Amino acid sequence: MIYNIETINIDPKFQELCKSPYPNHPRGCPNYGKKKGCPPKQKLFFDVFDCYFYLIFTEFDLGSHVSRLKKKHPKWTQRQLECCMYWQEKT
Repeated sequence: MIYNIETINIDPKFQELCKSPYPNHPRGCPNYGKKKGCPPKQKLFFDVFDCYFYLIFTEFDLGSHVSRLKKKHPKWTQRQLECCMYWQEKT
């Protein structure tokens, strides 16, 4: 699938998602506004680069993956089953 740059929404408002509440963080990410590489200190891509780029992505069927994990780890919570921190490779 090929997308035109006009169809890809790169908007500074997406940085506000970092302030959205999530479990154990009612005010969002604690790094927002503090860590060097985090919004709003981190510059947006097109504020730094004036170029064309290719975005390569893959679709991922999370539902099927969760079903497989549920069989392998029946005591895991839904949050654990869906959270990539619990099943991505560690580096």
